[in-house]
Amino acid sequence: MMKCLSSIGLVLVLLLPLAIADAVREPGIAAETPDLLGRGKQLYDAGRYAEAVAVWQQAIGGDVLQKAQSLTFVARAHQALGEWDKAQDAIDRSLVLLQGETLERAGSIVLGQTFNAQGSLYLTVGDAEAALEAWERAEETYRQANDTPGVLGSQIDRAQALQVLGLYQRAKTLLEAVDRQLPDEADTPIKAMVLRSLGTVWQASGDWERAQTLLDRSLAVSQRVDDDPEAIAATLLQLGNLARSASQVRAMDYYDRALATATAPLTRVRARLNQLKLLADAGEGDRLVPLLRAIKTEIDRLPPSRGAVDARVNFAQSLIALQDAHSLVLQKAHSSEFPLLDNRRVAEILAEATQQARQLDDPRAESYAVGMMGQLYERSQQFPEARTLTESALSLAQASQAHEIGYLWQWQLGRIWQQQGNRDRAIAAYAEAVRTLGKLRNDLAIDPERQVEFQGSIEPVYREVLELLLQPGANGDPPAQTDLQQARQTFEALQLAEIDNFFRQACLNVKTRQIDEIDPTAAVFHTILLENRVAVILSLPGQPLYYYQTELPSAQINDILDRSRQSFNRVVPKSIREQLSEQIYDWLVRPAESELAEHHIQTLVFVADGALRNLPMAALYDGDRYLVETYAVANNSGLQLLDPPSPDTFGMRQLQLLGGGLTEARQGFAALPGVKLELEEIQQIVPGQIFLDREFTEANVQTQVDRLPFPIVHLATHGNFGSTFEETFVLTWDEKINAKELETLISTRDAQLRDPIELLVLSACQTASGDRHAVLGLAGIAVRSGARSTLASLWRVQDRSTAELMVAFYQALDRPGISKAEALRQAQLQLLHDSQYAHPFFWSAFVLVGNWL
Repeated sequence: MMKCLSSIGLVLVLLLPLAIADAVREPGIAAETPDLLGRGKQLYDAGRYAEAVAVWQQAIGGDVLQKAQSLTFVARAHQALGEWDKAQDAIDRSLVLLQGETLERAGSIVLGQTFNAQGSLYLTVGDAEAALEAWERAEETYRQANDTPGVLGSQIDRAQALQVLGLYQRAKTLLEAVDRQLPDEADTPIKAMVLRSLGTVWQASGDWERAQTLLDRSLAVSQRVDDDPEAIAATLLQLGNLARSASQVRAMDYYDRALATATAPLTRVRARLNQLKLLADAGEGDRLVPLLRAIKTEIDRLPPSRGAVDARVNFAQSLIALQDAHSLVLQKAHSSEFPLLDNRRVAEILAEATQQARQLDDPRAESYAVGMMGQLYERSQQFPEARTLTESALSLAQASQAHEIGYLWQWQLGRIWQQQGNRDRAIAAYAEAVRTLGKLRNDLAIDPERQVEFQGSIEPVYREVLELLLQPGANGDPPAQTDLQQARQTFEALQLAEIDNFFRQACLNVKTRQIDEIDPTAAVFHTILLENRVAVILSLPGQPLYYYQTELPSAQINDILDRSRQSFNRVVPKSIREQLSEQIYDWLVRPAESELAEHHIQTLVFVADGALRNLPMAALYDGDRYLVETYAVANNSGLQLLDPPSPDTFGMRQLQLLGGGLTEARQGFAALPGVKLELEEIQQIVPGQIFLDREFTEANVQTQVDRLPFPIVHLATHGNFGSTFEETFVLTWDEKINAKELETLISTRDAQLRDPIELLVLSACQTASGDRHAVLGLAGIAVRSGARSTLASLWRVQDRSTAELMVAFYQALDRPGISKAEALRQAQLQLLHDSQYAHPFFWSAFVLVGNWL
């Protein structure tokens, strides 16, 4: 059974600055210690972590409380440097000191801080269960000390761990409880910061509306308190980032206000750098020159810190990106003879960043700067120098556990080796980058910046290595078996990464299974869209992998796929639809016809790429027959997403169904009068509980899902598979259930009864036409709902034909030995042979995703 992960990861040191500030004023600590703690805090806040360690280590002396607190702060700084063993040692020493003492309030607060540091470290190294336990201890300790900010901060941290463990409903409940507590608190800087952190949590988990509300409240509290312009600027920056993630024009206004409010030079630089990205994306060259000058001036004035190093590298990245921008932007930027776009100037900025990182003894920051210098040499085609710099950057990243940077340099090495003609080393470097991305799935999925940059800095890693692995030999020979196996694994990893990015949460997958372990009569087609070619890897039970490809310009491929999807509209002439469907059949299936016949294949499973996902494969045409007339057809996001068949399959138990639907118009959606007939006729075949109209609420469905082990959930209601998970939903009487809420609703039953839903049916849904990302909503619901299989429609079909197809499907499914894919095939054939519904519009829209057995 699949479980999905989410890691907030953005508030790991949520209350550290305030905890230190409170400790400075806390009675019972030696007079000289607050000065050292305060100096260390200033260094830590400035990103000068190694210096903070040195100062805080000086404070490790005196009484037990003083030693323990200093060790806790030392651990935080070591963690920021990626020195996890040293951080763990400092935490262990602090706990040994504190747990042997009878603690007053001040000591309890220090113990809570230590547990918080422990939880942060555990989550960083991937032990979410231990992190949850540490934060539970922190919360209880703060509660005993009557420290409300500590309690709230620990609860937010606990929500991180709960989401990582897949316990979304518990995490949501906890965060909502934190939110409800805040109005009772007086307006303080702490309240503003907790609201800001809570808004960041909801932004990372994809609830942008709630994030906006919380950030607005944080801003209002900070403005009423009016004692910290930096807090106001921080919230405005976060609001700008949220607006930018949502492609809202007001992002620039937020950055302008942050710039006008901020007093810290680094905050001002960050605001300007974000403005630079917006202007570059908009191609506004006229405004770039003064902004570039201002950034360069302010960066030069920054004192050494990790933030200053990151700002310089960020600036260099933006300058490099401008070199690739539209020529008009460059012309406007060069019109004033502004030299910053010259590679030599960019190199100078990166050299300054490298020097500062070394001065700070910060290998992570140094890796970032050195790696970007390697990229600059790569762009200049100075490949030996580029490789040396990139290898050095990779070594630094690995030494400091900075995997989110390390994969960039592994990818960069792959490109460099490829340019130097060393295919084997290029593939090896790319493979390491893919493996590193696999380890980073949680963080990449929830990082708003990574979500924005997925197509630019994550997806290309997979696609570039696929291009290499699937390159035919010099004599046109197919790729080697090892290359095909690696390509198949890489493509499935890409499918998973796309779903992670779509939902902003990562999903655990079960162990990859060989096709003949799943179904000895099925063939799996991995259909991959590469540059100017369509590649197919065919998996047959017990056979080597087959490979074939069709070479066409990418623009022509995409045009054919788009027109084919549109051709299922009944106004399009039959000849055009069949011509397009046959052309795609020629790409994907015809080269394998003899192998399919020889091995007595009965089911074809498609793991499709890009716009191919939008097509009903059952309607592919061989010039005489549709594909469904010969084979059962299913879709999948990769064999690694397959659960093994339930030992208690449909053929071995009585079918039971939980159904829900709307017949009346609701929430701006049209009435579905045929739904009542559909559900009534299905109920005559499959016994179960049906909720119609006013009774069809999320609460009622949740109650029944929790109470009884229905193997089938059938929802006959409006639904949409959109470009984002927010736009992917099913409609109930009182609300829209988005993809994440649907997952929570169904997975709750799974967690309680350990009897997963075998089949989720969404019979009145549609996918946004012309959007290759929209079908990820269908794939994502299929993967994330927890159901073994999902049957859904790619477009809205007439009520009467839908009812007939669904009745035929359940009649077939109730027969012994009939798989879900075969049951769907028989239902589709019944409509195909009915002159009233023979057009593929009526029967081909329904696709089975997931386990086809």
